[in-house]
Amino acid sequence: MWTRVALLGVLAPAVLVAQDQARDEQQPRFRAGANLVRVDAYVSKDDVALTDLTAADFAVYEDDQLQTVE
Repeated sequence: MWTRVALLGVLAPAVLVAQDQARDEQQPRFRAGANLVRVDAYVSKDDVALTDLTAADFAVYEDDQLQTVE
């Protein structure tokens, strides 16, 4: 009887660990990236909004590198 209890005490944690590993392996993993980031800007002069600006009027940097503004 004690052998069965001891064996159960040893095997039960091993079974639980195996189940957790099986669940982790079944979880899908997704990787994502972004090649477009929207940047909203409000530009004003003397508290009046400037509305005639184009993409060429802006410079956007990421990690000290100039990015393309479209």
